[in-house]
Amino acid sequence: MPIKSIKQFKNMFRMLTRHFREKPVECDNHIDWHEWTDDNKIYCGWIGHATLLLKINGLFIITDPVFSKSLGVPIIKYIFNVMRDVNPAMKIVELPPIDLVLISHAHMDHLDLPTLKKIKKCDTLVSAKHLHDLLHNLSVRQAFYLDHGDIINTEIKKQHIQIQALKPIHWGTRAIRDKHRSYISILLKFNDNKSIFFAGDTAYTEDFSVDNMIAKPTLALLPISAYDPFIKAHCTPEQALDMAINMQAENVIAYHHETFNLSSEPMDEPRKRYEAYEIDDKINRISLQIGETVGI
Repeated sequence: MPIKSIKQFKNMFRMLTRHFREKPVECDNHIDWHEWTDDNKIYCGWIGHATLLLKINGLFIITDPVFSKSLGVPIIKYIFNVMRDVNPAMKIVELPPIDLVLISHAHMDHLDLPTLKKIKKCDTLVSAKHLHDLLHNLSVRQAFYLDHGDIINTEIKKQHIQIQALKPIHWGTRAIRDKHRSYISILLKFNDNKSIFFAGDTAYTEDFSVDNMIAKPTLALLPISAYDPFIKAHCTPEQALDMAINMQAENVIAYHHETFNLSSEPMDEPRKRYEAYEIDDKINRISLQIGETVGI
């Protein structure tokens, strides 16, 4: 993401040195998955940023797990890093045994190696192609590295799941020279026809439509911030809702806001725009605070 002005440079420098002046605040809410007892529901708890804990058909799923208080390259990050505004809504040790980890791409706010090293139990990993060198030490029973358009079938705890990798409008590099890494959005279709779509990061794309997907999502998870000035890689709240409508999702939950200050729009703007945008009543718009959960 190029910095095109002195103002953007100043904002970036201030963001990367905030940890000398401020500390993250504690989350007002706390996720307790023990309360998720109705097997007919899809449960979702927002831990922060792109990290969501879900339970569907008895399986626990976590998306882009990031529990670290700051992001950055080891050693360098002690001087320059991106600090959380709000701490995670639960501790790693409080997680249930994870059945499925979804990792959309290698950016540090989505793939956090210190976090992944602390996730002790995980059955299955689904990630983008060419991330094996980052994730090979994760202890899992099976791992799938997918590229745009891939569709696979697998079983977790005797449940059949069809998994589709779609192409978001984003990019996948983690460092300067690793442009080979892929980046994906992920659609999970379960054998009872429930389905979950996780976008990862994306700008607006018409490819997220019912014609290109193996199922209409029961629940669509979409990002809504970092669009100013990075609109070519991150959608606005209105665009996120438009994409949910295009894929004929039944329910939509917004994430990727109010956690890390990564861009120029005010921290509270994405939520306000997400909640204010007029949409069809056919889709259930859900607005979670960090640490809140919902059963659908």
